[in-house]
Amino acid sequence: MSDSLLKVRDSLTSHYRSGHHTLAKDFFEPCLLEAVQYRRSAGYFSSSALTTWAAALPRFVLSNELSINLITSPKLFKKDISVLRKLTSDKEREKYRQQCTDRVLAEILEFIATPSNNQQCAEIFAWLVANSKLRLRFAFPNNASRIGVFHEKIGIFDFPDGTQVAFTGSANETFSGLHANYESIDVYRSWIDSDLERVVTKADQFDEAWEGEAAGLNVHLPSKSVIERLVECAPETLDASIFTQRRTSTKTQNNNSRWRHQDDAVETFLSKNSQQETWFMGFISKAHAFWLYA
Repeated sequence: MSDSLLKVRDSLTSHYRSGHHTLAKDFFEPCLLEAVQYRRSAGYFSSSALTTWAAALPRFVLSNELSINLITSPKLFKKDISVLRKLTSDKEREKYRQQCTDRVLAEILEFIATPSNNQQCAEIFAWLVANSKLRLRFAFPNNASRIGVFHEKIGIFDFPDGTQVAFTGSANETFSGLHANYESIDVYRSWIDSDLERVVTKADQFDEAWEGEAAGLNVHLPSKSVIERLVECAPETLDASIFTQRRTSTKTQNNNSRWRHQDDAVETFLSKNSQQETWFMGFISKAHAFWLYA
């Protein structure tokens, strides 16, 4: 076990609550920096979650050490709910649900095609999907008479030594859910005997939903045609220099600067001696404005 993973493990507590903790900084970011896989069910997701994933993004770019599997709910507008209520056959309902699923990535494609402040954020998101760093599935409660939304909020971090951390709570995978809202989560650690059963249960629940085997839940993958379009539009590579380094200390704040080479990014990223906080901010101000869901 690496020293950095041991440090994260030792820092974890059984509960995090806004006001007492900063969920993103105290829990999500440290776990993302050490995990090999992040499995997440969230009622809502927006690309503003990139602000929380920021510290781990160089790992996406420079290695195959981390992947994210995400199950979430597509945004359903009043029109969608009305249409789904009126559809009488399962086949028609499935077809319309697929349209709602594909609409999410179609919006990403529109951002890529249109020069704007959102374009680079969309390209990063598309690159993650195109390179299987981020795998998406969209869930619908299978209830024809009452149209609801998938609102489960659980997650599992899988670490390289085989240990796991599971959590459940109120936070969605959005900037607001992880940084701004008042939220709380309960945390279970596989190396603690009294927590192990809950970790296994949460992992099994996620995998059941991911495979489309959860009772009462209908799960859709983005269609092959939409994924192919996303792959075509995504940049072939992401250079670590897209991340702007901003270092701050209690006395001074340096001007923003860009890493010239990936090696420099890795060196700074892995440095254990810096007393300044390093943030990967090149895209973050744009990410705040780039929402998949209103």
